[in-house]
Amino acid sequence: MKKNILIVGCGNLGNHLLPKLFNKFNVFATNRKIKYKSKVGFTNIELDLSLYPKKKLPSIFNIILYTVPPVSVNHPRKPLLEFFLTQNLCNVNRNPIHFIYISTTGIYGNHHGKKVSEASQLLASEERSKLRIMDEEILRKYSRVLSLQTTILRVSGITSNRRFKKDSIPTIIPAKADDVIINRIHLDDLVNSVIYTLFNKKNNRAYNISDGKKIKYGDYYEHVARLLKIRPPERLSNDEYRAKVNINFLTFLTQSKFVDNSRLLNETNWRPNFDLENYLNNESA
Repeated sequence: MKKNILIVGCGNLGNHLLPKLFNKFNVFATNRKIKYKSKVGFTNIELDLSLYPKKKLPSIFNIILYTVPPVSVNHPRKPLLEFFLTQNLCNVNRNPIHFIYISTTGIYGNHHGKKVSEASQLLASEERSKLRIMDEEILRKYSRVLSLQTTILRVSGITSNRRFKKDSIPTIIPAKADDVIINRIHLDDLVNSVIYTLFNKKNNRAYNISDGKKIKYGDYYEHVARLLKIRPPERLSNDEYRAKVNINFLTFLTQSKFVDNSRLLNETNWRPNFDLENYLNNESA
């Protein structure tokens, strides 16, 4: 008998996951607005968590994949994740649930280029990542209260094929002395990592999701430009670069770290498969 899986907040990741789930699960997905007609194994549920709806979901799910980002710490209501857990999973007769939460490697903050594992100190300095840390703490608390099997996926910066078009490559990058190590994961590899963790029996585990390649931001885009046979981005001094780049992106460029993905590699059969050079060579063939 197929298990029931619920994707809470079926956005870009959820939409790419759906085709891989139909044959293995009965699939349910929440959206703020219904975008797709329901089909066999795929049922839409209209649900906008940001409105803190009184409507409760049916207690039929074996697996819940939660992708909804947290709201501002200044929001007057309780955190969305805590609301979802207390609204839908407390005081109900239900099946054992595997709860998978999509977090981010941004929670590690700046480690000055050093390697970070799932046990590394969380040094987040900006609000979005601090809210993710709070969500992780909430999930651990309620996993004990509700006897959930929990998996936290700390996802690096997501890339996809559309990011490798000529008009998507930045025109300016930091000077060599100011460059930072970045961590990426292709959307297809992220989708497959989620599939592997659906069948992982380990409880209360966090996993770093990255391609495991150590490269700096500027070097990466110089490499992409060479493969595309276009002019490489211009290297600018720190002051020049800061004057031309969005403040939110500057925050990203203060967080240099090398995300270690060995735990997921060792505990599952998942491997990142996207090869940038092969992809771009095939595109230009």
